[in-house]
Amino acid sequence: MADLETLATPAPASASTKKKKKHSKKHKAASDAPTNVTVDASLMGGSSYVAAAPVVGYFPSGYDPLTTAAGAESAPGTQLFRHEKHPTWVDLVVRSPGGGHDFVGRSYAGEAAVPQVCDYALGVLDKASGTLRIVPIAGKKILRLEPHLEVQHPAHSQHSEVASEAASAAGNDELKVQDLTMMYGAKTDRDKVCLRLGLLAFS
Repeated sequence: MADLETLATPAPASASTKKKKKHSKKHKAASDAPTNVTVDASLMGGSSYVAAAPVVGYFPSGYDPLTTAAGAESAPGTQLFRHEKHPTWVDLVVRSPGGGHDFVGRSYAGEAAVPQVCDYALGVLDKASGTLRIVPIAGKKILRLEPHLEVQHPAHSQHSEVASEAASAAGNDELKVQDLTMMYGAKTDRDKVCLRLGLLAFS
C-alpha cells in the first residue's frame, strides 16, 4: 500500500510534456504578434527602362573606391559604354581618383562570358512608403572590375607587330612562323630566330 506522503506529491512532468508546453507557448506568442507589413512590389521592365538600368560591379582585388575617395577627397569617376549593335554589351570603367590605373568590367568577356542559368535584378526598398521596386540590372550580369594597366610595349613586341603586318600583307609563311616562335617558342628557338634576324637574344 502507498502511504499518504507519496499520494500527496504529484509526479514530476516528463521532458516531452515540458517541451510541448514551451513550444506551444512560443507558437502561441508568435501567432498573437500582429504583423502590419505591407509591401507593394512592382517589377520594372520593358524596353524603355533598359537604357536606365543600374549597373552592378565588384572588385575582386580588394580595392575599395570609397576609402580611396575619402583619402583623395574626390569621388572615383565612372563611365558606362554600351555597344551600338548589341545593347546588352556594356563596359563599366571606374577611374581611381588622383590617377593610377582604371578598373574595367565587361558584360560580354571574361567571367561574364560564361553561360549563366539566371538573370540578376536589384531590389530597392523604400521603408517610408513601404514599396519594393525590383529592377533588372544592365547587361543582366554582375560585372567583375579588373585592373586595366597601360603597359608600354617592349622592342621585341614592336618587332613582332611589324613582322605580323609584313606577314599579313605579303603572305609570307616564314615570318608567321618566326612571329609564333618569338611569342610561344622555347628560349633556344627564340635565340635562333634572334640570331637569324640579327637581334640580341633577350632573356
